[in-house]
Amino acid sequence: MLNKYTTIAVDLSSLAYRSFYGLPDSIKSTDGKPVNAIKGYLDALNRFIKLYKPKEIIHAVDEDWRPQWRVDLLPQYKAHRVEESDEELVPDDLEYQLELLPQILQDMGMKVVGAAKAEADDLLAVICKQKSNVVVITGDRDLLQLIDDKRSNAVHMLGKDGGSLFTEKEVLNKYGVKANQYIDFSVLRGDASDGLPGVKGIGEKTAAKLVYEFENVDNLILEASKGNASISKRIAASILDSNEYIINAIKVVTLKSDLDIDLSISSVEMLSEVVIAGKSVKKIPRVHIEVDTGMSRGGVGDDWQIFLDHLIKASKSNEINVVGIWSHFARADEPDEKMNKEQMAIFEDRIKSLATAGISPEFIHIANSAASLTNKGSHKNIIRWGIGLYGLSPDVNNLGDSKSLKLKPAMKLKSKLHLVKTVKAGASVGYGGTAVTKSDTKLGVVTLGYADGIPRNANNSAGVFVAGKRAPLIGRVSMDQFVVDLGINSLAKTGDEVIVFGDGSGGEYTADEWAKASGTINYEIVTRIGSRVPRIYPRE
Repeated sequence: MLNKYTTIAVDLSSLAYRSFYGLPDSIKSTDGKPVNAIKGYLDALNRFIKLYKPKEIIHAVDEDWRPQWRVDLLPQYKAHRVEESDEELVPDDLEYQLELLPQILQDMGMKVVGAAKAEADDLLAVICKQKSNVVVITGDRDLLQLIDDKRSNAVHMLGKDGGSLFTEKEVLNKYGVKANQYIDFSVLRGDASDGLPGVKGIGEKTAAKLVYEFENVDNLILEASKGNASISKRIAASILDSNEYIINAIKVVTLKSDLDIDLSISSVEMLSEVVIAGKSVKKIPRVHIEVDTGMSRGGVGDDWQIFLDHLIKASKSNEINVVGIWSHFARADEPDEKMNKEQMAIFEDRIKSLATAGISPEFIHIANSAASLTNKGSHKNIIRWGIGLYGLSPDVNNLGDSKSLKLKPAMKLKSKLHLVKTVKAGASVGYGGTAVTKSDTKLGVVTLGYADGIPRNANNSAGVFVAGKRAPLIGRVSMDQFVVDLGINSLAKTGDEVIVFGDGSGGEYTADEWAKASGTINYEIVTRIGSRVPRIYPRE
């Protein structure tokens, strides 16, 4: 029964590529950009939902479409898809759709997953390892290795007329090998889509016969070296000549289902929990040690020596792998504050005590955005670029605004005017009647409110930019809307787009101005925007 599959796991780029080439680029958005890949993706997804009736849908993305560890093992891996810039060859009209799709899917309430230095295929392997009753949607035959009838995990291969469902039976019927033998078969036969040349003299039928008879390539290489009579001398010689390729290619195409994350620990208790967790899954956890150097928030503080004793024991017992040490400045946005030097001194001391114990972390980090801009000595070997990613100043008063720091604000918040109306002088506006119009004017109702992250306490030194002019806030911000004073001569009309904040280059309000109008900081303005506000990531 098809509805036994409770989880649909989608190879996002695979379905998006097929959708892009399957529908004409004449399908465009209102701004004239092709959206054929997006439409095709959503249409296909709708069909799969009707077909399989899943309880959850997960979309896997390529955080790294060609991981370096795979290239190191097999330099020709996907080499035919690489541009001179070492980026993946992707049509321009598809590239921006691939950027939009994850956010669209998240806005629809679905999960989108990815991991550093991992392909989408690896994430799909993780899902199939963690869950049963999964159907993977892909056009990549390497994913046939995820099929497991005992766990009711299958693969729906994209293709003509919507493709078809593959279980162990379908793989055997089509390729003559078991699902868990497919990668051995693929390595011997070759796979042009991944840049696998295959073994000279071995075609599809021979590859299937050899893998089925000898179970896997390890056994095949062993028997070829022994001169097994069932392997022709020509084929045996070819296999032995390709020994290194076969071994490396198997490692490359075998999906990683054990992707790990680094953990931060800041107490003996946390250290103990992580060690126990590592033992339960038979892994050595990678950890970063958080040190309290004066902020008195997170991190190991006055009990450092006690913590260090436990850490040394765990490290020497190979129960933990210390890959990083970090701390956080309390006053980095005040460059001349002596506390910064005091914190650095404590941090350096903790690094030295680790070194004395024979522990040398790969990653050493304390610099946030403010320290990255003002304190070069704190950079160590990595920095944590936080508010700087938004192109905003860590502290407008002490460090200057974005422009003075040569930063460009990256976030723009837009909305629309739900209504434009003319009112007389003396009209009360909003809850509590806290604002009254001073003259006849036009008011605009903006379709955002405090439920979307607009500060309720913002005053009229903030507002929106519409019809070429600024329109200040008037009255209290409501849950789902707020009102702006357009002015009696405004050309704005119902349905017009407004800019709530941007980089200021066109005359619009900035996040800094909204922060000042609300008695807060720009961090809060950009991070409080609610989940129901769609995110769009432009290519520019």
